[in-house]
Order: sequence, then structure tokens, then C-alpha cells
Amino acid sequence: MNVIRIRRGPSKKKKQEPPKKPQEKLSQDIPLSNNLEENVHFFQMQYQKSTDFITRSFVVGKRNASILYIDGLSDTQKLDEYVLNTLIDNTDFDDRDFLLSVKNKLPISNIKKVSTYLDCMDAIINGNPILLFDGLEEALSLGLVNFKNDRLKSHRLNHLFGVREKVLRNH
Repeated sequence: MNVIRIRRGPSKKKKQEPPKKPQEKLSQDIPLSNNLEENVHFFQMQYQKSTDFITRSFVVGKRNASILYIDGLSDTQKLDEYVLNTLIDNTDFDDRDFLLSVKNKLPISNIKKVSTYLDCMDAIINGNPILLFDGLEEALSLGLVNFKNDRLKSHRLNHLFGVREKVLRNH
């Protein structure tokens, strides 16, 4: 018995994407720069329409540093108390492993190293402030999420996820 197949509508051929050139990297593959100003500028451009995006610059040991976060998503009281006061008051940091030295001085249990722009953006929109240092291509994501403002958070996240998706499309 012969079986006849009837196709309805146009055939669905899978579109093959052209192979990516080595210099074309996705945003998640772009590492942080070791230049603090360059990193801060990148994030300021991404969040320029967000009035809640905060950048605070200060000195840790002998290095310039910046902390980036979204006001209302991050716990700013703990940020001031646990991070800024601790880091500004201390001057003894090991330059051989500066990030580990900083991490060991902070009384926060959830600290992660991040090394790409996309990892930083994911941390920021999830309420985790990012601590960047001049001369380092890695940053620290600080587990200081503010769980008090859930209604406000959902409104802000809609806008911020749009920023993240825009970056992914442009890179």
C-alpha cells in the first residue's frame, strides 16, 4: 500500500545562521575591562534611562573602586553598614589576591566573583550590588538583595530586563 503525504502550508526549513566570526562575541563573552572608568561608563550607558541606577566611587586600600546597584532592589542600609564602612575603614589588603582579601573582610555570606558585563548586569537587576576595582578584570557580586519592596521591584524589573535584552541584541 502506498502512503501519500500531503503538506499543508509552506515547508518549514530550518534557517541556518551563518557561522560567527571569531571577533563577533556575544555580550556574555565580553569580559570586564581592567579599567574602572571604562567599566563604570559601560553600565552608565546601559542604565542611562533608569533614575534608580546608582554609582558610588571610593578608595579601597590603594585602589579606586565603584559600587553599582539599583536603588530599591539592593539593601542600601546593609550596603553602607557592611560594605562601605568596612572597606573604607580598612587599609590592609593583600595585592597578590586583592579580591580574596576584600571578600574575607566583608561580613556577607553570599559574595560571588563575576567577570563579564552580562554577569554583572544579571546581578544588578537581581538586586545584588557589583563592586568593581581599578586594575582588575573581575568584580564582586554582593548578596544584599532588598526583599521589602516586592511590588516596586516588579515594576522596575520590567524596565531593567528591557535594558538587558537591548544589550544582548546590540552585541
